[in-house]
Amino acid sequence: MNKLLIVDDMAQSRFFLFKLFDSHGFTVFLAEDGMTAIEQFNRHRPEFVLSDIHMPNMSGFALAWHLHHRHNQSVTLITSSDIEYEAVDADGVDEIIHKTDIAGNLPELISRLLSRLLARQLASRASTALTL
Repeated sequence: MNKLLIVDDMAQSRFFLFKLFDSHGFTVFLAEDGMTAIEQFNRHRPEFVLSDIHMPNMSGFALAWHLHHRHNQSVTLITSSDIEYEAVDADGVDEIIHKTDIAGNLPELISRLLSRLLARQLASRASTALTL
C-alpha cells in the first residue's frame, strides 16, 4: 500500500483529500504546515507528498525544496489560487494542480504519481547497478 503525506493548513481540505485518497487504497498521513510535514515525512517516509502552496511558516515551494535536497523526494503542489503556475520550474516540484481539479482527475493523478514512483525506483536501481 502506497503512503501519501497531505500538507494543507485548511482542515477541510486535508479531510477532503484524506477521504479521497484513503478510498483509493493509500495510507494517508496529514500535516497542517511545512514543519509538521517534515516531521511526518521523517517518521513515515511516504512515497508521495501532496502539499498546498500557500501556508503559514513554510510555503509548499520551500517544503518541496527541503524534501528534494534532503531526501531526494519530489512534491506535487496544490493550490486554490487562480494564479497560473504551469511555467514554474522549482526544485522538488513535480507538478502544480488546482484543488478543484483533483477529484475529477483523480485516476490520472494517481497514474502520474505511480509512474513517477516507478521512474524513481528504476533510476535508483540503475544507479546502484552502475556503482557495483
